[in-house]
Amino acid sequence: MTTTPVDARPHLASLLQHVPALAGRCRMHPRTEAAGREVLRWAEEAGLTDTPAEVRRLHALGGHRMAGRVFTDSSDDKLVLFARWLTWVVLLDDHWDERSCPAPGQIDHTYDRLLQVVDHDREPVRADPMEAAFTQLWLVTAARMGPAWRERFRAHLELNRLSTHWEARARRTGRFSPLAEYPRHRRVASASFIFDAGEAVLGTELSPALMALPAWSRLADAANDVSTWMNDVLTLDKDQREADLSNYVLAARYHRRLSLPMAVSWVIDRIADRERDLTQAARALPAAYRDLGLSHGAARAASKVACAYLALPHANLEWICEAPRYRLSPSGASGAWPRDWPRP
Repeated sequence: MTTTPVDARPHLASLLQHVPALAGRCRMHPRTEAAGREVLRWAEEAGLTDTPAEVRRLHALGGHRMAGRVFTDSSDDKLVLFARWLTWVVLLDDHWDERSCPAPGQIDHTYDRLLQVVDHDREPVRADPMEAAFTQLWLVTAARMGPAWRERFRAHLELNRLSTHWEARARRTGRFSPLAEYPRHRRVASASFIFDAGEAVLGTELSPALMALPAWSRLADAANDVSTWMNDVLTLDKDQREADLSNYVLAARYHRRLSLPMAVSWVIDRIADRERDLTQAARALPAAYRDLGLSHGAARAASKVACAYLALPHANLEWICEAPRYRLSPSGASGAWPRDWPRP
């Protein structure tokens, strides 16, 4: 049995060579496949599988296997809840991709409706399936969370609106944004509110004092950056074919006037730097807990959230390499399947 993913992606070997922390295999929650069946039942009941295309998309997504790698020791109901959140977030991303260049008004309408749910804890009038599913997730997730958490989730949802506008504007104009903008926008484009949902799934609410610590911000940002930039490397061929101007590699090639292989290397070097930042930030947390005077229980709860951040990049890499949504070629044929991985 091999210890690293076996995949057809041309840049995977270079990525693992330069970022060895991403090699090896993630642990998987023992009830992951059962969670996947629960997610599919939920999606069907929520009206997210009303067309054959939607059914194919759901089966190709496999969000439960991402959740199973991040929440390896959670209870079954929490695993299912986070898998549902991941599924919904990816479907939202697909919603914008299907529209290619959504108008600003379309984007604002969608986010205004979601914010109504967050502000009033109820489903909007004449809710579509995506809005109804979001309402279900929100009511369950926010039930035991306080005002500060709710406000943070709301703020991150607003940031996701702005990043959606950013991506749509790039597609509409056919112009790359300045390279310096990419880390910030790609960070929130990956739906940073999903991390707030993960916090609630773990049954803890981080204090504002902890959230304000530089060490915590570095941890969260580095985990997000590594995961997002790695996604851009591994999905480069697809993004290049679709002229996706939000891909960091393509932006680096354009702005720095690099060949495509050199742009890939440049981004991989940045991923390696951010992975080191992630490790250093994690090592700084115990001292930060002591400085804040956190109790043993509060520090342990915060560490569970920190461990989820640390698991995110590796879990995302394995998910991208196995999920059918990322393995389909333009002709519809799947790429090479990792030999030692179970099929979904």
